[in-house]
Amino acid sequence: MASWTGAPRWSKIRRPGGLLRVIGGALSLLDGAANLTHSGTNRDQRMTRDPRYDILFEPLKIGPLTAKNRFFQVPHCNGMGSVYPSSMAAMRAMKAEGGWAVICTEETDIHPSSDITPIIEGRLWDDRDIPAFARMTDAVHAHGALAGIEPVHTAARDACLYSREVTMSVTARPTATGITRPRRAPWTRPTSAIIAVGTAKRRSGRAPPGSI
Repeated sequence: MASWTGAPRWSKIRRPGGLLRVIGGALSLLDGAANLTHSGTNRDQRMTRDPRYDILFEPLKIGPLTAKNRFFQVPHCNGMGSVYPSSMAAMRAMKAEGGWAVICTEETDIHPSSDITPIIEGRLWDDRDIPAFARMTDAVHAHGALAGIEPVHTAARDACLYSREVTMSVTARPTATGITRPRRAPWTRPTSAIIAVGTAKRRSGRAPPGSI
């Protein structure tokens, strides 16, 4: 039978009376929360903040756009991406409703030679991918927030298991999975990379206005 004696937090609970003290503390917290909920006076009170943090709630211009405050949700993966666009849009909209000024997507691969399958992320290969992002931006804009995108080309990290394209990278070293070896051209030419990124940027800009 597994023993928890090696875990400090469990060893404290196992001492005589330890579990009772933990339960008693939890009940005290619940009781305090209930008092706040049912007290008319406390319920109507507004939370105050230190004036030093007022700047966080001031609008900020980002190029031609203006963020309503300084709270910027940086790109991160939520496991939904282009595979579950409705869920992704609802999740981002929830953040916008909560007060964030800028809501960003997860990493979004911009070319079939950067296919990140089976990882579920964003995809912006051609115009057929625009509606999924338009759904998200509409949901985010409905709460007065801006939408951002993180375009990415992962080079030798991924093996293009869905697109079946030959991975392109600045070097010909094997991919991180060890399945394929990328080719060096044409990404060794800076102009090719610039064209690909610029095309993805134009596609993302064709989503509803107010996108970063």
